[in-house]
Amino acid sequence: MFVNSNFFLSNKTLKIARSFFFFMPFILVFYFISCTDRNEEKKVKTEIKFDSLIYDKDGNLFTGRMKGKVYNKNIEYDVVKGKKNGGYRLYHENGKLGIEGQIENNKNTGLWKYYYSNGKVESKGHFKNDLAEGEWTWYYPSGRLKETAEFKNGERDGIAVIYNENGEVIEKRISEGKEISE
Repeated sequence: MFVNSNFFLSNKTLKIARSFFFFMPFILVFYFISCTDRNEEKKVKTEIKFDSLIYDKDGNLFTGRMKGKVYNKNIEYDVVKGKKNGGYRLYHENGKLGIEGQIENNKNTGLWKYYYSNGKVESKGHFKNDLAEGEWTWYYPSGRLKETAEFKNGERDGIAVIYNENGEVIEKRISEGKEISE
């Protein structure tokens, strides 16, 4: 038995997702600047210009921790000399961690983990120069393994394996989407 091929992200979908993740932080900054919690002790007004850098109210490159709310989810990340550098975290509405990773010079890097609202890992994998790289793993909300896939330069490269909730292999695919035998 094989799973519908819609289970896999196409290259076009991955490119759209990368574009989304590139522009989303900028949109989020504008959003939470205008919607920050009024109970915060210290407010820092920042601005992102067309050069993708973050500036303080005096026009200087901003350095510090950005915090705010996006769709009732708390978000925080570090900025050094106007660029996102350091830890990135987004929290679900219930306060549990939703996403955690590292950013270097405005690009995702290293290990990133995505969590279900119940606190269990949804997926994890590495970024290199803002592109998915190496093995990525997805899990069911129960915590059981759902899928593994290899990435190179942001594209699927190699064998992807999909498992059912019982841990049985239900499909293997190579990056071109052709079915292969177990």
